[in-house]
Formats: sequence, structure tokens, C-alpha cells
Amino acid sequence: MLGGARPYLLIILIGLLLYAGASFFGLSYLDDNVLILDNHEFISKLSNITEAFRQSVFHVLGEYDAAYRPLLTASFIIDAHFDKYLGLGYHFTNIIFHIITSCLAFLLFLKLKYPRSLAFFIALIFTVHPVLTQAVAWIPGRNDSLLAIFALMSFISLIKFLASRRWRYCAAHIFFLMLALFTKESAIALIIVSGCYCVIIPDKIKSLRIWTALSVGWIFTLTIWFILRGFALTHNPVILCGSAIARDLTLSTPAILIYLGKVIFPFNLSIIPTIEDSTLVYGMVAAVLIVSGLALSKAKRNRFVIFGAIWFIAFLLPTFIQPISGESAIFMESRIYLPILGIFIILGEIDFIKALSLKDIRQSGFVAMITVALFYISMAYANHFQNAVTFWEYAVKGSPHSSVAQYNLGWIYGAQGRDRDAEAKYKKALELNPHQRYAHNSLGCIYEYRGLPNQAESEYVKEIEIAPYYESAYMNLANLYMRRGKQKEAKELLRNLKKK
Repeated sequence: MLGGARPYLLIILIGLLLYAGASFFGLSYLDDNVLILDNHEFISKLSNITEAFRQSVFHVLGEYDAAYRPLLTASFIIDAHFDKYLGLGYHFTNIIFHIITSCLAFLLFLKLKYPRSLAFFIALIFTVHPVLTQAVAWIPGRNDSLLAIFALMSFISLIKFLASRRWRYCAAHIFFLMLALFTKESAIALIIVSGCYCVIIPDKIKSLRIWTALSVGWIFTLTIWFILRGFALTHNPVILCGSAIARDLTLSTPAILIYLGKVIFPFNLSIIPTIEDSTLVYGMVAAVLIVSGLALSKAKRNRFVIFGAIWFIAFLLPTFIQPISGESAIFMESRIYLPILGIFIILGEIDFIKALSLKDIRQSGFVAMITVALFYISMAYANHFQNAVTFWEYAVKGSPHSSVAQYNLGWIYGAQGRDRDAEAKYKKALELNPHQRYAHNSLGCIYEYRGLPNQAESEYVKEIEIAPYYESAYMNLANLYMRRGKQKEAKELLRNLKKK
């Protein structure tokens, strides 16, 4: 039943059926407007693929250089080449990336020596799992699916290398590791995961030659990445100190339970999740169920349980680090995309799950029932990603304490001419987070439009204090000064902007 290419064909078919409608979705105006619309002049030229390696992924903002993700930009350049009018191309690429990852997940569990029926079941759940919807239906979510593709190809190559001792697999492991690093910074965790696998899972690796080759490859890859990243992030680069990283990881620890709860009970979903608006109950119950299942399992492989936990934590923790201080911590569901496989490795060691066989009619019915239920939840959830209004209204509904959600919904309302509604949302965002970027500038625009120059000036000044590199606030304030006959103040402000 599951011989040959059938599992892959079923995964492809189910993935397409689930997400085909997402091809016709619009933009959410969360990062996609910056990465695609504002950056269209750049991504519309194929020749700029190499140039993407020389700048920050958000270079168009001209504020902070915090993220170096050239292959993400390259994927948008390729999309723009074939989809010049922002049609279904960008979303369809996301769907293809998700299906490829689902197929690689199936291959991964086969390489980890899980039964073929179980490997297919896990890949099927991965394909339709609601918590992964954001990575498919939200265009920038491809950052995590593209990372997963390269990370899985690298890791599968590592498994093949250790099993066969063929050096081409070692080269492939290093090559795909480098591609993963050029996709997202959290790929650094792949080195930790790979090293732990070498120590925990196979029989003891006695060959010094193998360890030397892997270590040299990892160090070489990191060195190249650090050098190119250093040359690219030159405009006010964000430098993370150890204390700030420790603070972020400590404050974000409850998010581990939030993510775990959404994996096991995927109906408490939110577009912009925050700790304040999330519950830890589901995560606690999920942890108890998993631990209980493992405790009752006689055939579990403890090494795989440990390795699964390392995979989950190692890929998840880097996403907790906030590059820019003062911003509200949000825990996007797309970030669980790669870490979730660690949970699946652990679940695969529970006896009743490991014993699943699609040859048994009742067990096949159980698998079908779970798949259909998750399929339906994912399809319903994906509808909230149709356009900017549905996206941000649902974001505020799910996370009313998120200043980011409140501000962006206000921005959408402002674009629709609903100034009163927009003003209320901007004020709510600042009430939740007095340092919310862009909110004061947006309020200034509203007040200036209403003929309230003093209030507008006050808001622009506050924005510049919060975001000293935000060019729009400088320009808005300078134009206001010019209209009020304050040429000297306007020129001084523009001189300060040039110094930035």
C-alpha cells in the first residue's frame, strides 16, 4: 500500500488540496509589504540575486540591520521574475516549499529507522497540522519552510554519511548547512543537533577522520557565514550581548509550553501570539500526556527520546531572541515549523503510536479521522490569512494585548480611510507598549490631516525619540516645519537625518 512513490504522491495530493485556495490570497502587510512591495524594484531584477548576499533582508527600511537572509530574498527575486503582477506565484511557492518539506519529513523518519507506516503517518500529520498553517498561508512564513528544506537535506545527508562513509554525503551535509545559514540565523542550531546525533544515536563513532571532517566543515561554514554577514550588515547593525540573550530566553521560557500545547491541541491558534494572551494549560496537559505515554512504553528508545527533545529545544530557543529591544515579544506559529519534528520523534517512541499500521482497517480509520480533522481545522484557519483586514482583525482578536497587532490593524484602517478607528488602535498600541514603533508617526499624520499641527509635531518628535533611524518621521516633521515657516528647524532636522 505504501510502497514506492505512493506516500510522496499522497502527501503532494493532500497538500495541494488543503492549500490550493491560498494561492489566491493577498498580502497581510506584516513584513510581506516590505519584502515584496517596498522592495519590488530590487527583487524584480534577477541579477540582484548575488546582491542579496551583500545586504540585510530588511535593507529597504534603512533602520536596523538585524537579519541576514539572502536566500529568502533570492526566492522573492525568482518569484518576481515569473510573477510580475503579484498574482498567485508567491503563495504557490510557499505551498510547494511546504509539500517538499513534508516529503523530506517522511524520508527523515525512514532514515531514523521508524516503520514505513509510522513515517508516512507523521509526514501526513505534518502536512495538515494547523499550527504550521502560518508558514504556508503567510508569504514571509516561507523563511521557516525554506530553512526546513535545507536543514532536513543537510541532516539526511549526515545520516547517509555516517551509514555509508561516503564523502559526497559529508560534502552535501556541509553544503546544505551553508544554504540553511543563508536562509535564517537559527540554522546555527543545526550544528548542535548534528553533533548531538553523532554522539547519541549511532554506535560510537571511533573514526577521528570523520569527526575532523565534520568539525572542519562546520567551522568553515560558520566562518564564511560570519564574514559575509559582517560585510552585509553595516548600517547600524544590531549587536546582541550575552545578558540580553539570557534575558530574552528567560522571559520567553513559558512559550515552550505554548508551542507544545499547540502541537498536541491545535485549536488554540493565534496569528500574533503573546504570552499574555496565551494559556499554558494546554502545554502542561500535553507534557503530562507525553511523559505518561513514554513511561508506559516498554519499546521506547531512550536515545531517540533525548534526541527528539534536543531537536525541539535547539531549533526553538533561537527564535526567542529579540533583535531589537523594546519590542513586544511575539511567538509566531511559523517558528515551530522545524522544531515540531523533534516532538514527532518523541511521539514516535510511544508504544501505541509506534504500533500503528495502515494494514489494519481500524488503525487506518483512526489515521484517516485524525488527518481529516486536522485538514478541516487548517483550512478554516487559513481563511484568516486571505487579506490584510482578515489577518489583522483576527490577530487582534486572538492577541488583544499585542501592541504590534493593535498598531497594524490601525494602519489597515487608516489605509481604508477609517481615521477614527485607526487613531483608537494607535493609542491602544501605545497604551500597551509606549515604545511601539511607528505609532506616534501615524498619529502625527492623522493630526496633521485634521489641521492640528501642534499635536502632529509632538507625535513626530516622540517617534524620532523612539525610532531615531525612521526616515519617514524625519521627513514628515521637516515638511511640517517647512509649511509652518520653520525653514531653519527643517534644515537642521534633515542634517541630523543624514548623519544617521
